[in-house]
Amino acid sequence: MRWMLIFLVVESFLWGGGLNSARADIIGFRFSGSWTTVDSDFSGLLTAGHPVAGTIYYDTTIPLKGDNKRAYYHSTTKVINLSFTTDKSPVNIQNARIAIFDDSVKYNNSYSPMSEFQLWFNTSGGPGKEIEPFSLPVKNTMGSFLLKDTRQLLADGHLPCDISSLQKMSTKSFTLSLPTTAIGVQQQAVAKIDSITPVPEPKTIILLCLGLTLISLCQWLNNRKGGLQKLRA
Repeated sequence: MRWMLIFLVVESFLWGGGLNSARADIIGFRFSGSWTTVDSDFSGLLTAGHPVAGTIYYDTTIPLKGDNKRAYYHSTTKVINLSFTTDKSPVNIQNARIAIFDDSVKYNNSYSPMSEFQLWFNTSGGPGKEIEPFSLPVKNTMGSFLLKDTRQLLADGHLPCDISSLQKMSTKSFTLSLPTTAIGVQQQAVAKIDSITPVPEPKTIILLCLGLTLISLCQWLNNRKGGLQKLRA
């Protein structure tokens, strides 16, 4: 009972604001899938069939740029970051760009709704730069994390303030590519994304750790109490 009371006090402290929670204007989500196609220039770094997982964070306060058909969001001082796993060390990209498309697109002389969320980067001249340790094969690697759907799921004029609309997208992919050569060849690595989930807030992780610690302590105390009773008997 004593340990339970301590846990409840700590829980109230956390949820009551004793610790700073994650910034409300920073959205983060995790993605996972597998590499379906890996061309030779990416061999040694990626393998077809191997899993890929990563995280994306972006600041919803970044102002809109672009035109009324495709909205661009990019800032050198605010967060649009991507990290993902490879066969070597993880790749970390900062200051990427997000493009939002949610307008009527003309297909076969008729207009159909469409939603598109694309985070992209180009390590040669930006947007986006890889930070150490460097893992990508050359400096001018381009990347595109793309979510799209034929339904209108995104609101015009701002970045999504939650990931529910992104989770509903029917097409999810992640592509790395190198510049097209003089003979028209482009090396790529393409992944199919299967899952998008929210990143837990720090206080949620702390509460989970505290709960597991409490369970372990209770079990240890019960075992110790049982051992002492056996010795006394």
